[in-house]
Amino acid sequence: MEILKKCTCCGNDKPLSLFANKKAAKDGKSCYCKDCMVMKATEYKNTHKKKCSDYSSKYYLENKEKVTKRYKEYYQVNKEKISEHAKDYYQKNKEEIIEKCKKYYNDNKEELNERSKNYYKRNKEEITEYQKEYRQKNKKKMTEYQRNYYQRKKERLKNNLREL
Repeated sequence: MEILKKCTCCGNDKPLSLFANKKAAKDGKSCYCKDCMVMKATEYKNTHKKKCSDYSSKYYLENKEKVTKRYKEYYQVNKEKISEHAKDYYQKNKEEIIEKCKKYYNDNKEELNERSKNYYKRNKEEITEYQKEYRQKNKKKMTEYQRNYYQRKKERLKNNLREL
């Protein structure tokens, strides 16, 4: 039989496994069940947003290497889970994401074009090398693309001449 404990927040009797460990307590368990602790923590974060944000920023600045190391380790262990979550999120919010991207692009068109030009100038050699390698690896694909491109171009020219 499992031992029960009463949560001082919700008042429900729950198994000890649903209470967090706390060394200072007599029984070694917290007085709040895990669900209530999450609820209280969320409530605190919502009422003290500025304080929590400042603390997080300060902690990150003081422990940058430690935090980035932890993020990298978590990412390595949970790559598939993170990837799956990102795919699900994109599928659920596809229209909103596309709309935001379009709005951002339209609002920052000049800056993005400038950034793209600068990137190309800085990496011109690597880009041309990559393009050469790609063309050599995908000769069939490239010839097919060129054939289709010229075919479409001829059709457009014919249609434009007919309209005149």
